[in-house]
Amino acid sequence: MNTFFFFLGGFAAAALAVWAVVAFVRSKIRRFSRQTFGMENLADALGELDNAADQQPKSLSGGDSLFLPRILKDFPDFNVDTAKARVRDGLLQTLEGKQNPIIHRIVISDYRRTALERTIVFQAALQYDEGGAARQKRYCVHDSYLLPAVETSGQALVCPNCGAPIADTAASHCTYCDARLVNITGNSWKITQSFEK
Repeated sequence: MNTFFFFLGGFAAAALAVWAVVAFVRSKIRRFSRQTFGMENLADALGELDNAADQQPKSLSGGDSLFLPRILKDFPDFNVDTAKARVRDGLLQTLEGKQNPIIHRIVISDYRRTALERTIVFQAALQYDEGGAARQKRYCVHDSYLLPAVETSGQALVCPNCGAPIADTAASHCTYCDARLVNITGNSWKITQSFEK
């Protein structure tokens, strides 16, 4: 019988020690949360922090000063403000179903050159209302220019997305992968992709 009481006393002491450690850790977490965030509950404080991060415009990987000289080398009459206005208009069309879209900033994040096409990759920080709150988003937009037809030595034009042959140079979409194609005969800048990043 003495061993039973000894065991019961040991169990009670261990449970009391665990309870004391849990109470101590909980009080430290509450104190930290109150001092750092001004709230007792750390989970609520972190939720508020996450909501606040959703309210800040997304950061962008801008490289205007890096890529603009390369673009101007290929297109001396290129106007970056006109290009950004075209991207802004394209994004507003993409966001047509969204509530209160606002575009904060547009930057050049890459410039790609292939044998038949030049593509400027833009990034845009924007927001729109979703679920009763303003949500900050980052979009990537590809603005492409198909070079004028040159002597290709019998080479066929191919889709830049899947590599399938392009039979109709006036086609707006690839017949195989349905990727949007630049108007080959127009030889002008066209937005070929727009997606959330």
